Amino acid sequence: MRFAPASPQLVAPTIAVAVSEGHDVFRRRLLVHLEAEGDIAVVAESSVPGELSSILSTVTPHVMAVDLSTPHDDVPAPVRANRSLDGVARLVQAMPTVKVLALAGPNDDAAAALLAGADGSITKTAALRHGRDAIRTLSQGELLVDRRAARSLAALIDREPDAHGLNRHHVEVLHQVSSGRSLLELARFFRTEIPELQAMLEEIVRTLRAAGVSGHR
Repeated sequence: MRFAPASPQLVAPTIAVAVSEGHDVFRRRLLVHLEAEGDIAVVAESSVPGELSSILSTVTPHVMAVDLSTPHDDVPAPVRANRSLDGVARLVQAMPTVKVLALAGPNDDAAAALLAGADGSITKTAALRHGRDAIRTLSQGELLVDRRAARSLAALIDREPDAHGLNRHHVEVLHQVSSGRSLLELARFFRTEIPELQAMLEEIVRTLRAAGVSGHR
Protein backbone atom coordinates (compact mmCIF):
# COMPACT_ATOMS: atom_id res chain seq x y z
CA MET A 1 0.00 0.00 0.00
CA ARG A 2 1.22 3.51 -0.77
CA PHE A 3 0.25 6.59 1.16
CA ALA A 4 0.84 9.97 -0.43
CA PRO A 5 2.90 12.41 1.66
CA ALA A 6 1.09 15.22 3.36
CA SER A 7 0.73 18.19 1.03
CA PRO A 8 -0.59 21.72 1.49
CA GLN A 9 -2.36 21.26 -1.83
CA LEU A 10 -4.79 18.74 -0.29
CA VAL A 11 -7.36 21.37 0.59
CA ALA A 12 -10.82 22.10 -0.79
CA PRO A 13 -11.86 21.75 -3.54
CA THR A 14 -9.41 18.85 -3.91
CA ILE A 15 -11.18 15.49 -3.74
CA ALA A 16 -9.20 12.91 -1.75
CA VAL A 17 -9.44 9.44 -3.27
CA ALA A 18 -8.27 6.00 -2.15
CA VAL A 19 -7.94 3.26 -4.77
CA SER A 20 -7.97 -0.50 -4.23
CA GLU A 21 -7.18 -2.21 -7.52
CA GLY A 22 -5.56 -5.59 -7.91
CA HIS A 23 -4.23 -5.13 -11.44
CA ASP A 24 -1.03 -3.10 -11.19
CA VAL A 25 -0.87 -1.78 -14.75
CA PHE A 26 -4.50 -0.69 -14.74
CA ARG A 27 -4.09 0.90 -11.30
CA ARG A 28 -1.15 3.01 -12.48
CA ARG A 29 -3.06 4.16 -15.55
CA LEU A 30 -6.11 5.00 -13.44
CA LEU A 31 -4.06 7.04 -10.96
CA VAL A 32 -2.53 9.08 -13.78
CA HIS A 33 -6.00 9.71 -15.23
CA LEU A 34 -7.56 10.69 -11.90
CA GLU A 35 -4.84 13.19 -10.98
CA ALA A 36 -4.47 14.74 -14.44
CA GLU A 37 -6.55 17.86 -13.82
CA GLY A 38 -5.48 18.76 -10.29
CA ASP A 39 -8.79 18.68 -8.43
CA ILE A 40 -8.42 15.00 -7.45
CA ALA A 41 -5.61 13.65 -5.27
CA VAL A 42 -5.02 9.94 -4.72
CA VAL A 43 -4.09 9.81 -1.03
CA ALA A 44 -3.80 6.03 -0.72
CA GLU A 45 -3.66 2.99 -2.95
CA SER A 46 -3.72 -0.75 -2.41
CA SER A 47 -3.61 -3.88 -4.54
CA VAL A 48 -5.45 -5.94 -1.91
CA PRO A 49 -8.94 -4.92 -0.71
CA GLY A 50 -8.25 -6.21 2.79
CA GLU A 51 -5.55 -3.60 3.27
CA LEU A 52 -8.07 -0.80 2.96
CA SER A 53 -8.99 -1.10 6.63
CA SER A 54 -5.65 0.41 7.62
CA ILE A 55 -6.59 3.58 5.73
CA LEU A 56 -9.15 4.30 8.43
CA SER A 57 -6.47 5.14 10.97
CA THR A 58 -4.32 7.11 8.52
CA VAL A 59 -6.49 9.14 6.16
CA THR A 60 -10.17 9.61 5.43
CA PRO A 61 -10.79 9.96 1.69
CA HIS A 62 -13.88 11.51 0.18
CA VAL A 63 -14.23 8.67 -2.34
CA MET A 64 -12.88 5.13 -2.42
CA ALA A 65 -12.61 3.31 -5.75
CA VAL A 66 -12.80 -0.45 -5.20
CA ASP A 67 -11.94 -3.25 -7.63
CA LEU A 68 -14.72 -5.83 -7.89
CA SER A 69 -12.54 -8.36 -9.71
CA THR A 70 -9.29 -8.71 -7.80
CA PRO A 71 -7.72 -11.92 -9.12
CA HIS A 72 -7.85 -15.03 -6.94
CA ASP A 73 -7.05 -17.83 -9.34
CA ASP A 74 -7.69 -20.53 -6.77
CA VAL A 75 -11.17 -19.25 -5.85
CA PRO A 76 -14.30 -20.07 -7.92
CA ALA A 77 -15.83 -17.03 -9.64
CA PRO A 78 -19.12 -17.03 -7.64
CA VAL A 79 -17.20 -17.11 -4.37
CA ARG A 80 -14.90 -14.36 -5.60
CA ALA A 81 -17.91 -12.22 -6.55
CA ASN A 82 -19.53 -12.72 -3.15
CA ARG A 83 -16.31 -11.75 -1.40
CA SER A 84 -16.08 -8.55 -3.45
CA LEU A 85 -19.66 -7.58 -2.63
CA ASP A 86 -19.16 -8.43 1.03
CA GLY A 87 -16.11 -6.17 0.95
CA VAL A 88 -18.20 -3.32 -0.43
CA ALA A 89 -20.79 -3.82 2.29
CA ARG A 90 -18.11 -3.81 4.99
CA LEU A 91 -16.56 -0.62 3.61
CA VAL A 92 -19.92 1.12 3.58
CA GLN A 93 -20.56 0.06 7.15
CA ALA A 94 -17.07 0.98 8.41
CA MET A 95 -16.82 4.28 6.53
CA PRO A 96 -20.37 5.64 6.17
CA THR A 97 -19.19 9.13 5.20
CA VAL A 98 -16.94 7.87 2.39
CA LYS A 99 -18.42 7.36 -1.06
CA VAL A 100 -17.64 4.01 -2.69
CA LEU A 101 -17.14 3.69 -6.44
CA ALA A 102 -17.20 0.10 -7.74
CA LEU A 103 -14.72 -0.60 -10.55
CA ALA A 104 -16.34 -3.40 -12.53
CA GLY A 105 -14.59 -5.89 -14.76
CA PRO A 106 -16.34 -7.64 -17.66
CA ASN A 107 -17.86 -10.36 -15.47
CA ASP A 108 -18.73 -8.26 -12.42
CA ASP A 109 -22.29 -7.38 -11.43
CA ALA A 110 -22.24 -3.62 -10.96
CA ALA A 111 -25.91 -3.56 -9.98
CA ALA A 112 -25.23 -5.96 -7.11
CA ALA A 113 -22.48 -3.63 -5.93
CA LEU A 114 -24.94 -0.72 -5.87
CA LEU A 115 -27.44 -2.79 -3.92
CA ALA A 116 -24.67 -3.79 -1.51
CA GLY A 117 -24.20 -0.10 -0.73
CA ALA A 118 -21.80 1.32 -3.32
CA ASP A 119 -22.60 4.88 -4.37
CA GLY A 120 -21.68 4.34 -7.99
CA SER A 121 -20.33 1.91 -10.53
CA ILE A 122 -18.24 2.25 -13.64
CA THR A 123 -16.59 -0.28 -15.92
CA LYS A 124 -12.83 -0.36 -15.82
CA THR A 125 -12.65 0.55 -19.49
CA ALA A 126 -14.84 3.61 -18.93
CA ALA A 127 -12.93 4.54 -15.76
CA LEU A 128 -9.83 5.36 -17.80
CA ARG A 129 -11.87 7.94 -19.76
CA HIS A 130 -14.56 9.07 -17.36
CA GLY A 131 -13.22 8.17 -13.91
CA ARG A 132 -12.69 11.80 -12.94
CA ASP A 133 -16.30 12.66 -13.72
CA ALA A 134 -17.47 9.62 -11.74
CA ILE A 135 -15.41 10.68 -8.72
CA ARG A 136 -16.75 14.22 -8.92
CA THR A 137 -20.33 12.97 -9.16
CA LEU A 138 -19.98 10.87 -6.02
CA SER A 139 -18.17 13.62 -4.12
CA GLN A 140 -21.20 15.86 -4.70
CA GLY A 141 -23.42 13.33 -2.96
CA GLU A 142 -25.02 11.91 -6.09
CA LEU A 143 -25.48 8.26 -7.00
CA LEU A 144 -23.92 7.08 -10.26
CA VAL A 145 -25.76 4.40 -12.22
CA ASP A 146 -23.88 3.57 -15.40
CA ARG A 147 -25.35 1.84 -18.45
CA ARG A 148 -24.32 -1.68 -17.43
CA ALA A 149 -25.62 -1.32 -13.88
CA ALA A 150 -28.87 0.13 -15.25
CA ARG A 151 -29.24 -2.86 -17.57
CA SER A 152 -28.80 -5.31 -14.69
CA LEU A 153 -31.18 -3.37 -12.44
CA ALA A 154 -33.78 -3.25 -15.20
CA ALA A 155 -33.51 -7.00 -15.77
CA LEU A 156 -33.87 -7.59 -12.03
CA ILE A 157 -37.01 -5.45 -11.90
CA ASP A 158 -38.47 -7.00 -15.04
CA ARG A 159 -38.41 -10.45 -13.42
CA GLU A 160 -40.87 -9.18 -10.76
CA PRO A 161 -42.21 -5.88 -12.11
CA ASP A 162 -44.81 -5.38 -9.38
CA ALA A 163 -42.91 -6.78 -6.44
CA HIS A 164 -41.42 -3.57 -5.04
CA GLY A 165 -44.00 -0.88 -5.81
CA LEU A 166 -41.63 1.07 -8.04
CA ASN A 167 -42.86 4.07 -9.96
CA ARG A 168 -43.33 2.96 -13.58
CA HIS A 169 -42.03 6.25 -14.98
CA HIS A 170 -38.87 5.83 -12.90
CA VAL A 171 -38.42 2.32 -14.28
CA GLU A 172 -38.87 3.63 -17.83
CA VAL A 173 -36.05 6.12 -17.22
CA LEU A 174 -33.90 3.25 -15.97
CA HIS A 175 -34.61 1.28 -19.14
CA GLN A 176 -33.69 4.29 -21.25
CA VAL A 177 -30.36 4.64 -19.41
CA SER A 178 -29.72 0.92 -19.90
CA SER A 179 -30.16 1.41 -23.65
CA GLY A 180 -27.34 3.93 -23.69
CA ARG A 181 -29.20 7.23 -23.64
CA SER A 182 -27.57 9.95 -21.57
CA LEU A 183 -29.38 11.90 -18.86
CA LEU A 184 -29.02 15.00 -21.03
CA GLU A 185 -30.83 13.27 -23.90
CA LEU A 186 -33.52 11.99 -21.55
CA ALA A 187 -33.99 15.41 -19.97
CA ARG A 188 -34.78 16.79 -23.42
CA PHE A 189 -36.97 13.83 -24.32
CA PHE A 190 -39.03 13.92 -21.12
CA ARG A 191 -38.88 17.73 -20.89
CA THR A 192 -37.47 17.67 -17.40
CA GLU A 193 -34.19 18.42 -15.61
CA ILE A 194 -31.20 16.14 -15.12
CA PRO A 195 -31.38 16.34 -11.27
CA GLU A 196 -34.95 15.03 -11.42
CA LEU A 197 -33.89 12.06 -13.54
CA GLN A 198 -30.97 11.45 -11.20
CA ALA A 199 -33.38 11.45 -8.27
CA MET A 200 -35.53 8.82 -10.02
CA LEU A 201 -32.57 6.45 -10.41
CA GLU A 202 -31.55 7.00 -6.80
CA GLU A 203 -35.09 6.25 -5.63
CA ILE A 204 -35.03 2.92 -7.49
CA VAL A 205 -31.77 1.88 -5.83
CA ARG A 206 -32.93 3.01 -2.38
CA THR A 207 -36.22 1.13 -2.77
CA LEU A 208 -34.50 -2.10 -3.80
CA ARG A 209 -31.99 -1.79 -0.96
CA ALA A 210 -34.78 -1.23 1.56
CA ALA A 211 -36.52 -4.35 0.22
CA GLY A 212 -33.38 -6.37 0.82
CA VAL A 213 -32.80 -7.11 -2.86
CA SER A 214 -29.22 -8.32 -3.26
CA GLY A 215 -28.87 -8.48 -7.02
CA HIS A 216 -27.23 -11.92 -6.78
CA ARG A 217 -28.17 -14.21 -9.64
